[in-house]
Amino acid sequence: MLADYHIKTTFRQRVLQSEYYFSRVAAMSVIELLFLLLIVEDKQMLESIKNHEELIAVTKI
Repeated sequence: MLADYHIKTTFRQRVLQSEYYFSRVAAMSVIELLFLLLIVEDKQMLESIKNHEELIAVTKI
């Protein structure tokens, strides 16, 4: 499979003795960062997300 980009994540912590858990946290953080960078470019999308967060804010703990 060919790709334009290849993103690697690393981690050093070994809390809870589970390397799998921390590798997932690193990968999810990168995905969230990429998502945030993309939505910042689209003001309408950003406003829609803000409106949605306000609607569900009362159900957040």
